[in-house]
Parts: sequence; C-alpha cells; structure tokens
Amino acid sequence: MNDKSNIGTPYDDAFHTMVQRAPELLIPLVNEVFQENFQRNAEVIVQSSDLPSVDGKNGVLRRFSDSLFSIKGAETKLFHVECESKPDGSIVIRMVEYGFHKALRDARYEEGELIVEMPNSAVIFLRHHQHTPDYFRVRIATPGGDCCYPIQVLKVGQYSLEDIFEKELLFLLPFHVFAYEKDLPAINDDPERLSELVNVYQSILQKIEKLCENGNLSTNSEELLHSMMRHVLNGVARNYDKVRKVGDTMLGRVIDDDFTRMLDKMNEARVIIKDTETKLNDIESKLSDAETKLGETETKLGETETKLTEAERKAELIQSAVEYLSRHGRTDQIIKIYEEPDFLETVLHEIG
Repeated sequence: MNDKSNIGTPYDDAFHTMVQRAPELLIPLVNEVFQENFQRNAEVIVQSSDLPSVDGKNGVLRRFSDSLFSIKGAETKLFHVECESKPDGSIVIRMVEYGFHKALRDARYEEGELIVEMPNSAVIFLRHHQHTPDYFRVRIATPGGDCCYPIQVLKVGQYSLEDIFEKELLFLLPFHVFAYEKDLPAINDDPERLSELVNVYQSILQKIEKLCENGNLSTNSEELLHSMMRHVLNGVARNYDKVRKVGDTMLGRVIDDDFTRMLDKMNEARVIIKDTETKLNDIESKLSDAETKLGETETKLGETETKLTEAERKAELIQSAVEYLSRHGRTDQIIKIYEEPDFLETVLHEIG
C-alpha cells in the first residue's frame, strides 16, 4: 500500500514477502487478473517499489507500491498490483499517481514524441461488499482527446479453496482467512467450528504438500506459504486466542530467519499498540465523561450562585423597605411585604 507511515498490517507483510520471495506465484495471479497466458516457468523480475515525488512544499517524498514487476513472455509486460484490506475510494488516485510516476521515469523520446507507457494495474481486495466495483476505469481528458486507463480488480472472497487450487492461485492462500473473519468470534468459542477450521487448514497443507511432491511447487515456496498463512492468520485473529493457536500449532514458524522473526515482532507490536489504543480510548472516554459532569456541575454551581446573588439582593431591598416603613410609622404594613409580592415594588417605588 502507498505512503505507509505506521507499522502496517500482517497482510501487507505477507504480500510484500510473497512478491519478493516467491515471485513465480505471481504468474497464475497475473494470468487470472489480466487474462494473460504466461507459462509457469516465465521469468518474473521484481522492480523497485519506491519512486520520488514532490509534495506541495517542494519536499521530496517516497511513493511506495505493494508490487511492481515485469514478466517475460512473447512480450515483456509490466504490472503494478496493490493489496487493499477493503474498498477505498482513494486507491484509484494512488494507482494512477504511482503508475504515472513509474511511466515518466521510464519514458522515452522518439522522433519528437514522448512515449509514456503505463503499467498494467490491478487492486486485490481482501474484503469487499456488494458495491465494490469489478473494475475501475480512469478517463483521462486531454486537449488531444480522451483515453481510458483500466485498473483491474480481484476480490479474494470470490475464490473458494477449490478455485484457488484449480487455478493455481497459491498467492491467495495466506489471505483465505478473510473468508472466516466475520465468524472468528463464534469460531473461537465453539469447539466444533474450531475443529472445522482445523480441517480446512489440514486440507490446505495436504494439497500444498502434494504439489511440492509432484514438482509443481518448490520447497522454499511451500515453507513460505506456511509462514505467511500463519502470519496473516495470527494478525487477523489477534483477539481470538484459540483461533491463533490453530495457526501456531498447524503452521508453525517454518522459516525461522531474521525477516520472519521481525514479522512476528511486528505482529506482537501491533497487538500491544491495539491494546494501548483501546486503553487510551477508554481513558479518553472517561475523561470526556468527567469533563461533561464537571461542566454540568459548574453550570449548576453558576445557577446556584446566581440564585444566591438574587436572594441577597432581594434581602437588601426588603431591609430597605422595612426601615422605610418603620421610619414613617407604618410598621403594620411590614407584613404585607412578605404576603403581597407587588407591595415590595410599591414601597421601593416610594423610596425612589
């Protein structure tokens, strides 16, 4: 994903790692998304995923892409793929921005014409809903005419395990857990459903092992799939201990190197950050409640002070009226001050 300024997410980690460490798994994915026909043994060249750009204050920023790679076939083609957890209206802008930066960097000048070639682009949505588009089209209006820049869409939730293995879309296996995301609370509390999830992952592992035995998957890719499935499962199910245990027990940490240890630490950091954010939100909520109550108390105190001031003022007026009536031999009328509210105003008027 672009312009990441925070600690990221488990699926970001898995996506980047899969691209860098098992680029051959991108070939079936590209064939599916872009309706290409690259051979399984085609050469995949992963390119730099960052480009310089300038912000509004003329400062240099780095623009990051989830994956930028080319595949050599009858024709070498460049692809740009982004991974998104959910539909985001800004993704189209980011795709065009990054694609254009890349195209400008590689532009060539021929016979008075600047040739700018945009990469083949696609977004992989890990979550989606009924309004998520099946594709994006960007219409670019120029004085010389309009052109259309297509951005393909792949929705992980539309692919069953059968589809994934039938179409060799093994790249999607770490993200299959999103199919169960809404049910994780129930799965975590139901031994029967938890057992069903175990069976799902057992089936996945058996099929991966068979592919490896048949020579259709390298040992390194097999181990990487294990690690990334565990990594994403633990991240998505971070609040569900029993579900996470499924990943730890069945998938383990097959690849145990500095990089995967770093991913594990990042997952642990995310849990700590999430817990801290929750506690901070609770504190902020309590502080807000306290401030509200304090405001209400201050309001009531203000009202009380106002009433007290009014009472003190009225007492002074009554005292003045009583002294006036006494001086003028009208003590028999003093009682009327308390019995007849308008009489006090009459006396005060006389006093002037």
